Parts: sequence; structure tokens; C-alpha cells
Amino acid sequence: MIRLNETQRLRRLTFKSPKYYLIIPVILFAVFLFYISSRNVTFTVIYSLAITTTIIWDISAPRLFNFRFPPNRVMFLNAVSIYAGLAFYFIVVGIRFLQPVHALMLSITFLPFIRTMVFITFTGRKIALTHFLGISFSLFFSLYVSIFAGKYDLFIAPIVLSSLVYSLSSHLFVKFSLSKFMKEFSTDPIKLINEMVNSVTSDISYNLAIKKFFEDMYTTLAPREVSVVRFEGGDDRFEMVFPYVHPGPIGDIGSSNITRKLQIRNPGKNLLVFHTTTTHDDNCASDSEIDKISLALKEKGSKFDFCYEPFFGRYLTFLPLGNGGIFFLSPDDPRFDDVKISEGRRIVRMARSAGLRWSVVVDQHNNNMDEPKELDDVSYLMEEVNAAVRTRKTKSPLFVHEEHIDLTAEDVGPGGIHFVSLKMGEKNVAVILVDGNNMEFELRKKIEDRIKGYDKVLVCTTDNHVVNVNGLNVNPVGHSSEHQTIVDAIGNLSMKTYKHNEASMEYARKDVRVRIAGENHYEKFNKIIKSSANRAKILSAMAILLSIGLSLFIFKILA
Repeated sequence: MIRLNETQRLRRLTFKSPKYYLIIPVILFAVFLFYISSRNVTFTVIYSLAITTTIIWDISAPRLFNFRFPPNRVMFLNAVSIYAGLAFYFIVVGIRFLQPVHALMLSITFLPFIRTMVFITFTGRKIALTHFLGISFSLFFSLYVSIFAGKYDLFIAPIVLSSLVYSLSSHLFVKFSLSKFMKEFSTDPIKLINEMVNSVTSDISYNLAIKKFFEDMYTTLAPREVSVVRFEGGDDRFEMVFPYVHPGPIGDIGSSNITRKLQIRNPGKNLLVFHTTTTHDDNCASDSEIDKISLALKEKGSKFDFCYEPFFGRYLTFLPLGNGGIFFLSPDDPRFDDVKISEGRRIVRMARSAGLRWSVVVDQHNNNMDEPKELDDVSYLMEEVNAAVRTRKTKSPLFVHEEHIDLTAEDVGPGGIHFVSLKMGEKNVAVILVDGNNMEFELRKKIEDRIKGYDKVLVCTTDNHVVNVNGLNVNPVGHSSEHQTIVDAIGNLSMKTYKHNEASMEYARKDVRVRIAGENHYEKFNKIIKSSANRAKILSAMAILLSIGLSLFIFKILA
């Protein structure tokens, strides 16, 4: 089975339409419905010719005006707009407001509302072309009325004018529905969709369209720290990387798939990229930000050959290394998904005031939530942070061993699975890092139960959004894969790590300025989308009712 990445899935969704041979019978049935209700052969022929000519025109127009609109989508648009018009027609006939022929002519003018709404996207906001295509069905219908039903010529002007009213109304509906989004984020979602559907078949141009959209949205230049902890002992050489950016938004866009991007930029290194206390507000704008982050891996730092016994608290685990250490936050009690960067920095400040020279904070991200909730207050952790630092007593040599495996799975990213075994004083700690976006709780418990001989098993995920099925389905580790496959893979790694090597470690840090989403961006983004959707519901009703009123007025005056 061919695996699709996030952008490929989104692309398939964007282009997807029913096959034309499935739509043709549906359109023929619409003609049949009109004939049965009207018993008018002449207007059934006119209706059929207008449909046929419009479809041929819609297929030809993209070649003439240089935009993409596949035949399947042409057929689908015509089917949807025809049935929308038929619904209007049957309502008018059903309440005996007009006779079938007059009702048909009135209902035809409703089609531009839908057609313009679609073409404004596909033509890239070429306004004149959009409205011309929007009312083309009405124009062809009027043409055939003048040819085959001359006595109805007086209806041609009302049909055309009323169609323009609906087309303009649709345009204004789209404009005002999206105005708040465009004002807030200085980017046009219509342009994104246009670039997606008009891109050539290569995935590169498609990805560029998506990337540009997020680059336009993510404009906040902010300082971000990147820490690296290097371990070296015997055959073991690996680096734990702690970038304070979020591995999103989707696919390979921005800082998503940062595990692979950093590995590509640092060939020959064995990197473990952890999920720090960051949220979607900390998504990066482009790959150029990853280049800046990658520079931290070349920094020289302070070296140490000692550690202290780890601290195992109710809410966190602390691994003291040299004159600093790593905090691991468990998302169990309370439940959370992502931690505000400001709160992570509170932990670092508390640790520094208690005596640490450096520290990093990891969100283990191993207890998937159906409705993610960010941790925005770490006050409940402060007592344990203080205790973890102040209870350091006897220095001990550090022993480590690391093993890793590449695991091809829908819910595991290219970073695979790393298993780090640490002997710190009299305590043994296992750190398991899975490249994925969160983990099913049941799988995590199975992993913890499988691993024996350790005082603490720390299961972590990288929060890599490359595995996401879509924006709403994060596809946590264990969702697509058999649990036993992952448990066995980790179990096999653990069997290889019992023999430790005495090791030294080095801590390095680099501060970089990167373009990110910005504070409360994700919350604001969702709020604006919801607000725009609610606004669109009201505006659509207003636009349709106003257009119907104007259309009836035009027919009354001119017909």
C-alpha cells in the first residue's frame, strides 16, 4: 500500500470529485424531474441544451483562461448547482407561486450563486472572469429561449440581471465571510486553495503552496533556546536535542518532522530530538528556521563526567547531569497535551534559583487526549522542582548505553525508536523516545510493564506532526500499528542495553531568533475560523434572501 504524507492526503481531498460517468445519470435524472413536473417538451429541450453547452464551456474555459478545473469537478459543480436550482424550482411550484416554466426561469438565476462561489476560488479571484463563468448557464439558457421559445424573449433581461445579482451576492458573501481571517492573519485562504488546485502534478509545487501559506501566517520573530546534551562512552555516541519550537503544523511544513530535518543536516550524528514545553504557538514558519536551530548542534559546551541519583516525584522525574539536568513532565495527573513555553521557563528559573546552572524540560507527551488541553500553569510542580534540585547529594560516575531501530509504521515517524539506558548512582533509568505524535495510554502501559530491571521507565514521543492523518486526527503511536509490534521492538532494544559504558557528557546551548506562529496564535486561529464559519451561516442566509427579493423585483418590473 502506498503511504501518503499529510500534504498528499490534503491534495487528494482537494482534487477529489466523483467520476463523470457517475454524475451523468444524476444530471439526466434532473432533466427527467423537470419534464415530469412541467410536461413542457420545449423547455425540457432548452434546459437540456443549456446544461450540455454549459458543461462543454466549463471544460473548455480553463484552457482558454489558464486555470485548473478538471472535468470531474466540472460535472460535479453542474450537478450540485442544477439540483440546488431544482430545489428552488420545486419550492416555487409546490407553493403554487408560479407556473413551471416561469418557475424554471426564476430558479435558473439561482445557479450563479453556487457557480461564482466555486469559480472565485479556481480562477484565483479574477473578478470579471469569475462572474462571466458564474452566469454562463443563465446566458446559454437565455440564448436557447430566444431561439426555441421566442414569445418568452421578455424574460431574457430579467434572467441575466437576476443572475448577476446572485453572482455579485455570492462574491460579497465570500469576501465578507473571509474578511476577518484575512485582516487578522494577512493571508488569503482562497489563494491557498487556488494554488493547490492549480499546481502542476509534481508534489514540489504543491508543497510550496502550503509552505507559503504558513510562511505568510507565521510572522513573529522570537528568541528560542536550543540545548544539546552529548553523551560519549565506549561505542556510545549520541546527542539529546532540546529545541524550544513545536514540531508542527503538518507534514513536512515548518518545524514539523524536525527529527528528520535535523538528522539530514547533521549526517553521521545519532540524534534524539525531544519534545520540549512548547505548543502550536511555537510552530516554525519554514525550513530556514530549522537551519538556525541546526547550528546549535555545532556549539561547544561544558563537559562533565559525573551525575547524581535521579529524583522520582509524583508529577515529574529529574535526571541530574553535571551541574544541570533534565526534567521529564508526566501528562497523567493532571492530563495535558503540550505545555506553554512560558510555564516551561518558570520551571527552568525555579531550578536555577535552587542551584542548577542549566536545565531543560521535556513534555513526555505519552497520554493521548481526544480533546487536547494545554498546560498553562505549572505552580503545582514547583515544590517538586525545588526538592529535585536540593536533594542532590553524592556525585557518581555516569554509565549509559543507547540502541535504536527504524520502524516503518503509519504512526511512527522517520526517527524510529531510541532506547537509552542510564545508570545514575544506585538507580537505573530507561528513556524511550518514539518518533510520533503522542501515544495511546494502553500502549504506554504495555511498554512500561514489558521493560524490567529499571527503577524508572520514561516513555516519550517527539510530537512529530508528520504522522498526522489530518489536522483533527493526530494518529497517536499505537493507533495504526499493532501494539505488540511496538512493544516487541522496544523489548528487543532493552535486551541490548544492559551492558553500560562509563560516559562523559557535554552540555551546549545556543539562542536563536526564529519566525514562529506567535503567542496564542493557535487559539486565535481556531477562534477566527469558528467565528468566520458562524458569520458565513448568517451571511449566506442574508445573501440568498436579499438576492431572492431583488430577483423577484427584477422579474416583476421587467417581465
